[in-house]
Amino acid sequence: AGSTNFTQIEIANTAKSWKQALCFEDLRQYWLSTQLDPSAFGETLPFEQVIADQMVQETRKYAESLLADQMISQLTVANGAVAGPTGAFTSANAYDKAIAIIDALPLDVANRDDLMMFMSYANFRYLQTSIVGKNLFHYTTGQTTGTGLGQSIIIPGTNVKAVPVGGLGASSKVYCGPAKHIIVVTGLVDDQDRIDAWWSKDNQEMRMLSKFSMGLGAIASEFVYAPGA
Repeated sequence: AGSTNFTQIEIANTAKSWKQALCFEDLRQYWLSTQLDPSAFGETLPFEQVIADQMVQETRKYAESLLADQMISQLTVANGAVAGPTGAFTSANAYDKAIAIIDALPLDVANRDDLMMFMSYANFRYLQTSIVGKNLFHYTTGQTTGTGLGQSIIIPGTNVKAVPVGGLGASSKVYCGPAKHIIVVTGLVDDQDRIDAWWSKDNQEMRMLSKFSMGLGAIASEFVYAPGA
């Protein structure tokens, strides 16, 4: 005897974009003029690869901020998330706060292998400092991996990976739960790889466009929400 419960969550997959225009005549007033085509009708932008790479990086940051906004709106106590401890992370208490958040996890998910704790970069640095202050930095599983986007750290003595989320900005909010129960959707052919740049003859400027669609949904009842300060 038994039963299986299916949980359905709604995900709004919305189109997002950001645009930029570079006027060559404006650029000629600065040192970049030495790199521009001497013709008054130049159509070549110098340092194309550097500028393109920057646009890709900014698009990633923009996408992360959108995901963080949706995480904040969905992972709330009102939506069923477990209430975590209050109070802001500091370099002295961050590790203890993280353990208290983990202790508040629902028993149904406590033994999962995909548990993550999402926080701002400021809280992530506090956590690292707190771990060192407690002499826990020597744990092999407590070493930081990655830099910039992609950093993470296994909280010593637990099976939870702490991940900084740039999109949370200066927020002191912290979320903990199974990563596989946060669902992110995009379009099949219009994700963040669709970045275009072209010379606009009528406007006499280089224009760039990044466009993609994205949405997030989460099973809030399997997460802990700690409001922070």
